Amino acid sequence: MRANALSPRRRLPAASIVAGIVLVVIIGIVSSVAFVRLRGHGRSTDNATLIYPGAQTIVDMTSDEGRAIQLQTGDSLDRVLAWYEGSLRPTKTVRLTSTSFVLKNQNITATIATEDNKTNILIKQSGRP
Repeated sequence: MRANALSPRRRLPAASIVAGIVLVVIIGIVSSVAFVRLRGHGRSTDNATLIYPGAQTIVDMTSDEGRAIQLQTGDSLDRVLAWYEGSLRPTKTVRLTSTSFVLKNQNITATIATEDNKTNILIKQSGRP
């Protein structure tokens, strides 16, 4: 009789171990999905900082190497430059001519130039995070 009384006790730890493993797997899956969504949300936020408000998109190309965007606006060079300096927080700013600038941070290069009362913006975003 004692052998029968111990049988149910031995099954309980095995069931607990299986339930624990299943719980860990579920937590891992949920964590992975949350991480991927947060990472994707961060990228879309970065993309929003690339587009100057009210600018017309001329070209928007994406490839394995990254993304290239050409924009055009009627706003002044100084105004556009100030906006990108605040948004991109560049580590380098180079004045090419009196009417053109290049701003660069870790993975984004923005070239801003004015001509015929239009400000043209060319943005290159590398594919590396």
